[in-house]
Amino acid sequence: MIKKDIKKGKKIIEELLEWLEVPQTDSTKDTPERVAKMYLEIFEGLHTKPPQIKTFQEGEPYSYVCISNNYFTSFCSHHLLPFTGKCGIVYVVNDSGIVIGLSKIPRIINYFSSKPQLQEILTKEIAEYIMKTLKPLGLYIVMSGRHSCMEIRGVKAKGSITNTAVMRGDIDKEEAIRLLQINNFFGD
Repeated sequence: MIKKDIKKGKKIIEELLEWLEVPQTDSTKDTPERVAKMYLEIFEGLHTKPPQIKTFQEGEPYSYVCISNNYFTSFCSHHLLPFTGKCGIVYVVNDSGIVIGLSKIPRIINYFSSKPQLQEILTKEIAEYIMKTLKPLGLYIVMSGRHSCMEIRGVKAKGSITNTAVMRGDIDKEEAIRLLQINNFFGD
């Protein structure tokens, strides 16, 4: 967790609870400190560096790699409410045969998800980071998310899904989608 002044965050949450007229009970007396610590944890992407990625020169040049059904939680920057979903990434191995350590993909997704933002920006940031660090010939990323800000307030569109996709470099979009379908990315 980030080393920050918890007292300041605790005071802000105390004032919020007071403004909302939340009764102070035995179960809520420690809520301000708990919530301040939680926000530092879930928004760690604001204060930490992206993960280092390990690559290997063992891939087949020009082949496709698909890493699907990577689940994420992020927060809408408009309402500070969570949105959750899954991310599928397909890339074309460069002519040097460079591939990424598979565990690094979820780490990258988790890192970029750990700050308030729009899903469209999240998709773009993941794509830019992978393009910069892995240097694949092509990349296709699709994210599918349910947004609390749409489901519990305003329009109250229960079950509404937002899909975003980013394509970079030289990649056959139909082949990328086919690979994601094999892994049932577009299913339940």
